[in-house]
Amino acid sequence: MIQAELKGKLPEVENREDVLTSNVLGLMKYLPPRKGIFKILSELKDYSMDRNSLFDNLKSQNININDYDTVDYLFWENSPKHGEPDLILIIKSPKQHLKELMLCIEVKYFSGKSRSGEYDQLMDYCLSLENKDARKTYKNPKIKKFNGIFLGLIYLTYFSQYNSVREALREIRKKGFNDYESNFYELRWNDVTRVLSSSESKNKYENKLIKDVVLLLKKKNLVDFEGFTNVSFSYKFDKHVFLEALK
Repeated sequence: MIQAELKGKLPEVENREDVLTSNVLGLMKYLPPRKGIFKILSELKDYSMDRNSLFDNLKSQNININDYDTVDYLFWENSPKHGEPDLILIIKSPKQHLKELMLCIEVKYFSGKSRSGEYDQLMDYCLSLENKDARKTYKNPKIKKFNGIFLGLIYLTYFSQYNSVREALREIRKKGFNDYESNFYELRWNDVTRVLSSSESKNKYENKLIKDVVLLLKKKNLVDFEGFTNVSFSYKFDKHVFLEALK
């Protein structure tokens, strides 16, 4: 589908979040984690006062991401009670003594949360995936049986969603849970574009995949703001207008 989107053949779906999720994150599963998804995860910042990175938080738990080399991508897995997160990552190590890691990614393009208040969407996903009994409500057996460490929720958005996350944190505190700021991570689409643009592989086919993803992100203008370019205008100063304004 990414080729059809690159050529403008699917205008009816170009603003669909699920299509964007599939075309970008869905293709990351075909890259080795260190060349794809781990590079994206390196851009994460939590919502604590220190704005720690995910890898800094892992380090504080004596977890080294370099010990992990496999990722299961679980798209739109449903829980009748808690809903359907866009993507759940289960990160695995070849070292048997190391626990699996789980991250939830909720993706937005132009829209906001589908639920707020008592049933806040972000809160619901975070608390349900952290809790062993709540995970059993998900239909996918990999989620049901997960017995590792839940690292938190990534909110991948176009614009800043600081207020939406603070709302979720307030709802979590109402339920008697504190210090969840380090379980929520900010990620913007322009971060994804930037980090993939600088990613290179010795494998030419991997490079082709990365290049197409970057082309799509740039086509959608999901890039860093680089200032105004090629802006020129002619301005003739009229002293009579200026003097009139001072009266």
